[in-house]
Amino acid sequence: YAAARDITSRKEMEETLKTSESNFRTFFYSLQHMVLIVTTEGKIIQANNVFTAVTGYSNDELREMDLLDIHPADLRENVKGELSLIHNKKIDTIAFPILKKDGTLIPVETRLSLGSWNGLECVFGVVRDLSFEQEALQRFERLFRNNPALMALYSYPEARFIDANDSFLETLGYSREDVIDRTILDLNLVSDKSVHESIINELTAKGIIRNREFSIMARDRSLRYGLLTAEIMESHGDMYFITIILDVTEQHKHQETLQLMVDMAKSFINLPVKKAGKEIVRALRTMGEFVGADRAYVFSYDFIENTFSNTYEWCAKGITPHIDYLQQISNDIISRWIQSHRNGKDDFIHDVGVLKEDDSFRLLLEKKDIKSVLTVPIWTNDELTGMVGFDFVTT
Repeated sequence: YAAARDITSRKEMEETLKTSESNFRTFFYSLQHMVLIVTTEGKIIQANNVFTAVTGYSNDELREMDLLDIHPADLRENVKGELSLIHNKKIDTIAFPILKKDGTLIPVETRLSLGSWNGLECVFGVVRDLSFEQEALQRFERLFRNNPALMALYSYPEARFIDANDSFLETLGYSREDVIDRTILDLNLVSDKSVHESIINELTAKGIIRNREFSIMARDRSLRYGLLTAEIMESHGDMYFITIILDVTEQHKHQETLQLMVDMAKSFINLPVKKAGKEIVRALRTMGEFVGADRAYVFSYDFIENTFSNTYEWCAKGITPHIDYLQQISNDIISRWIQSHRNGKDDFIHDVGVLKEDDSFRLLLEKKDIKSVLTVPIWTNDELTGMVGFDFVTT
C-alpha cells in the first residue's frame, strides 16, 4: 500500500511539474516583448515568437549562434564584460543594440535574470524594443536644437542645467560649457531669488506653467523679456523640467517706447498755449528724436467750424514741413483720429500698408510718404481740443 501511495504521489508531482512547465512555456511564447534564453556560457537555447518575428532569425538559426553573434562586432567585448556582471548579480540590465538578420540594428534594453530551462542553468533576457522611444527622442532632439524659442532642460528641483538649445545660448551670450551643470542662480539669470523660488513652487504645485511673463538676464547683464512655459518630466525614475521662453524683448521695448512717447506728450499738453510755444517745439523735437520719428506736430481742433489746424511742428533733417498748408482743413479728412480721440484713445497705425487699398485715409497718408503714425489726444478741462502726432516716413 505504501509503495502504491509513493507511485501515486510521484505521478501527481510529475503532472504538476508538467502543468507548471506547460503554463510557463505558454507564458513564455505569449509575451509581447522579445524573450531570449541562453546558457551561462552564452549559447542561445530558445527565443519566443516575438523575437524571431522582429529579428528575422528562426529558432533553428538562433540555436547555432552565441549571444554575442546578435550584437554588432564592435560591441561584443562590451557585451561579454556586462554578462560577467550579470552572473555576479551586480547588474540586471544592459542596453546594447541587437543586429537583425538583414543587418539593421534595433535599439533595445535587455533585462536579464538567472534561471533554468529544461534542467539547464541559463540566463533569461526580456528584450524591450526602444525604436519608438528613440524615434521620439530624435524628433524631440531636432525640435529642441532647431527651435527659435529659448529652450533648456534642468534637473528638478535643483534647476541645474542639463542642456540648452542654440537659441538660448546665442540670445543670452553663453556657450554650452558655460551653463552645463550650473544652476539658474549660479548664472544670475534672474535678478531676484524669489522669482526662481516662485517658479519651482508653481511647478511643484501644478506640474506645468503656461505663458508666464518673465524676464531673464543675459551675460552682459541686459534683460530679455519673454513668455515662459515650463513642465516637469520623468525619465527612468529621474525628474527633470524643461523651459521654453518666447522672446518678446523687441515687442516689449516697442511698447515701452510708445508709452514713454505718450507720457511725454501728455506732460506738456496742459501747458497754457501762450507760454508753451517754444517748450512745445522743444518737446516735439526731443520726443521725435528719441523714438526715431521724422515729424512731430500738434493739431488744434475747431469743432464749431469743423476744422483742424497744424499749430506746432518739428521735422527731422530732410523732411518736408506740412504746417503751412495744414490750416483750417476739414475734420472729415481725419475723422478716424477724431473718433478715437473722442473715446479717449490714442491711435497708432504701425503699418499704413495694412489698411484697405481703397481707404481714403491710407491714400492720404501714402501721398505724404507716411509709413507709420501715432496720434495722442489733447484734453483741456474735459474738452477735446487737439492732438499730438508722430509721423514715421523713412522707417
